[in-house]
Amino acid sequence: MEHLHAFDDPLVTMFRAQPNDYLKVFEAAIATIYSNDLYDETNPDLESNPKFQVQIHSDENPMMLRDLQSNMVGKVICVPGIITSTSKTACRASKATFKCKNCGHMKTLEVQMGLTRVIAPGICENQKAPGANKTNCPLNSYEMDTDNCDFIDQQILKLQEAPELIPTGEMPRTVLMTSDRCLTDICTPGNRVKIVGILSITKTNSSSDATSTKGVSTTV
Repeated sequence: MEHLHAFDDPLVTMFRAQPNDYLKVFEAAIATIYSNDLYDETNPDLESNPKFQVQIHSDENPMMLRDLQSNMVGKVICVPGIITSTSKTACRASKATFKCKNCGHMKTLEVQMGLTRVIAPGICENQKAPGANKTNCPLNSYEMDTDNCDFIDQQILKLQEAPELIPTGEMPRTVLMTSDRCLTDICTPGNRVKIVGILSITKTNSSSDATSTKGVSTTV
């Protein structure tokens, strides 16, 4: 963050307000610089199209988990805590491509970071097309075409307040976090960390009581 401040203060403000959009812009800019200035076709050690991941570091004072408010959703936050559990690293789609089983129409959807999941469209695009291109496809005719999807590694972690930060008589607060790509398999339970991530709200369904609950997650 300090480098962004030195380069352009308004950019820092915009990035804090819309980090998901600007992370994609930053990664695209890095890929362009690599392709124009660094890539050498005669060097066999250099990849022609590597995948870059922007990681944000900050020396700012972190805030407490219990101080997170609704107006911070979708923005950059910095919180300390202890990792209490980690999941196994799994694959998730970052770009999902669906194919209609009836007419073969292909539809690609971007998958947001975090715990969000993509849902196949219920109606084929060709069925909604006017004129001669309209088809008579049934509902829910799309199925995922895994050969044309982009996948990344993702891990789910649980972050809990450090004992010395918990007010007397209070229970510790926890949040779920997701880390992806190069940031997976770095932390283990018991690690004390300072997380710079994006605060988001997730909705999960409980199979035991068939009710919905809301949780808080951070994407790092």
